Amino acid sequence: YSFDEIEFSVEDAVVSISGKNHFLSREDQKDFVDENLSYGSTFQIKAKAKDHWGTSIVSSSGVESRIELFADKKIQALLDHARRSKKEHLDLGIVFGKVSAKNETLAHVEVEMAGFDEEPIYFNSLMIPDSEMEATGSNGFFAFVGVPPGVHQVRARQGNHLFPAEVFSANPQEVSYLRIEKGEAGWVPLRVHDPMREEETLASQIHVVGEDDVAEVDGTVLFEMQQSDSLIWIESAPQGDYLATRMAQSRRKEHVSIPGVSIDWLEGFKEEIGIAPEKKQTIVGYINGPEELETYQVFLGDDASSTNHRIVYFNERGEVVEAPEKGGGFTIFDVDPGMQTVVIVPNAPFKTAMHLVVADADLVSVVQHQY
Repeated sequence: YSFDEIEFSVEDAVVSISGKNHFLSREDQKDFVDENLSYGSTFQIKAKAKDHWGTSIVSSSGVESRIELFADKKIQALLDHARRSKKEHLDLGIVFGKVSAKNETLAHVEVEMAGFDEEPIYFNSLMIPDSEMEATGSNGFFAFVGVPPGVHQVRARQGNHLFPAEVFSANPQEVSYLRIEKGEAGWVPLRVHDPMREEETLASQIHVVGEDDVAEVDGTVLFEMQQSDSLIWIESAPQGDYLATRMAQSRRKEHVSIPGVSIDWLEGFKEEIGIAPEKKQTIVGYINGPEELETYQVFLGDDASSTNHRIVYFNERGEVVEAPEKGGGFTIFDVDPGMQTVVIVPNAPFKTAMHLVVADADLVSVVQHQY
């Protein structure tokens, strides 16, 4: 949809999912659909059209995503308000978002972006940027201008209520669109476990990205999670011989299962295949499914032929194997830092799975997919 005084469907819009090298088909000139995504997938969607800036959003399979496209004239008006020229904004992006609860926009919400010095822009009832406003108006909208490329997080607060943080990747001359939802609080089972040691549960510290608290867990516990269409990013620091990890999943899933990565196993694995021991961005993934799942291939992002990273598979015992095996998984070494998409392509009739990670040398990014 084009974001204007009157919203309307953009007929010439093209939509794609990062990590899939094709544009989505459109049903009856209305919704864009991809029916070949496995449940539990997380990904970025990008849309573009003539006379509009491109827009990207973070989403997950099973969620109906509404994408706002912003006309060039709207972007120029926003830049004028921020006293920025189009030329000096060539290498920067814009964040636009809306805060809501149960499909109703929320006023009096303060929004902040971690590590970003510029104040948010709020909009009055006429949708005009208002520098006197210190929180969202009745429309719930906000924006950040001059956002450098890279991974960022935005969080919002209304009184004592802290909304789930939104983690996203900003790109030059592109709008990162955020929907911050005040979801219903729910309790889901959570565990940290070692898939290579008969699903042994691990005592661990748990931190949800964007929140202030750190929780101690041991075994399977009930975990409070706001239910919404956004993703939850969880960092885990297990006790003992394990690395700190980070993973993302939909807040609609009915459980949280975080795989642990043994320090000794990963270092031995790297030594066996000739990977230098220094700390670099690493992804570890675990794949399982029924007997019909015979094989799969793993790619990173849109460029399956990139030689900057190395993908190696392992079996259920953690041993290096030439071909992927169900019950085992994969490692990806020397990953470029930032938000990346892991693509898992299985044999028919199973569907492609996708998982967003934020590659970071200080934590191992973990992926777990159950077919």
